[in-house]
Amino acid sequence: NPAERRLIFEEAAGISRFKARKIETLRRLERVDQNLQRLLDIVEEVQKQLREVLKGWIELQVERGQPLPRAKGIRPPQLTLA
Repeated sequence: NPAERRLIFEEAAGISRFKARKIETLRRLERVDQNLQRLLDIVEEVQKQLREVLKGWIELQVERGQPLPRAKGIRPPQLTLA
């Protein structure tokens, strides 16, 4: 059987060890990708909640007639992924 023969040659040449490492590395990369997606979902949800809290705080300050603090040159951080 050609497939069995190939496997025997690969084992003899030490290639099967590298193929196994490649498969495990690809699995790890997939887990990293899944973790990154979960993290991005969490960040998005926290940003939504923070916007709501900030909106409520601003409305409260306006209702009380208190001036909003001004911060020059300060911008909210932007998340970027390469």
